[in-house]
Amino acid sequence: AQIVLNAVASESGTLYEPAAGVPSTILAGDTSSNDIARGYMSFDISSLIGKTVQSASLALGSCSTMQNPFTSLSGIWVGEVQYPLPLDQADYNIAGTGIVNLNAIPAPIDVKTYVQTRISEGKSRFQIRLHPAGPSDMDGQADYISCNAGSVTLTITYNP
Repeated sequence: AQIVLNAVASESGTLYEPAAGVPSTILAGDTSSNDIARGYMSFDISSLIGKTVQSASLALGSCSTMQNPFTSLSGIWVGEVQYPLPLDQADYNIAGTGIVNLNAIPAPIDVKTYVQTRISEGKSRFQIRLHPAGPSDMDGQADYISCNAGSVTLTITYNP
């Protein structure tokens, strides 16, 4: 069986350093004021508790870029995190596990082992953070990847 999940908009968003609210758009990079933005996505996997995952892929193909965050910010890390809901500023530095450092908008990313671990633990959410690998390039221009929760997908194939 297969299920395609979108990020839950009300549980996803962007945190900035310094702090500047939690907009629903998911950004990762730096802003025109050289603040760092980290984007968070939360997927509801509660219907998969007890299932065995055959494959799981995170598709960021719908995301767009402003300038080139991949070059100017040393890449954009995709990592798995677990943050308590609702998302708030305290989650900015939450510990995570790096999955891949992107140098372009990627093909779907294999996240099977991470999803299976959370399902096996009985977690209801699988959560991703995008953040720049390096510091702001201090050029006074926004350099970021921007995603919409409604178009980012997590496709999971599992044994029914």
